Amino acid sequence: MLNHGKAVYVSGAYDGPLAADRLARCDGIDAVVVLGAVVTGDTDRGQVVARTAADKLGDVNLDRDTPARFGVIGPDMSSAKAHKRVEYAVNAVDAAADTVAALPGEIP
Repeated sequence: MLNHGKAVYVSGAYDGPLAADRLARCDGIDAVVVLGAVVTGDTDRGQVVARTAADKLGDVNLDRDTPARFGVIGPDMSSAKAHKRVEYAVNAVDAAADTVAALPGEIP
């Protein structure tokens, strides 16, 4: 069973991988999950933010040998639609727990 003991709040999805990396370096952290939403804007910025954040979170996975999951919904959805889809982001937490359970051996 995972301990849901630490939360770090950042200003946006782009900063999520940094917070995940910091947490992944802490003792007693088995997995990290970035939750958030990228809503519709007037430019392609949401696409860039979501893609970059997902790519960098993948680096945390491998560089820290810690499951890191991307529970960011969007990009390009309205705020109202994002609120309706919050439960989908929570699936990332379950995926992180499943990955921890499936990995062989101790996490260093």
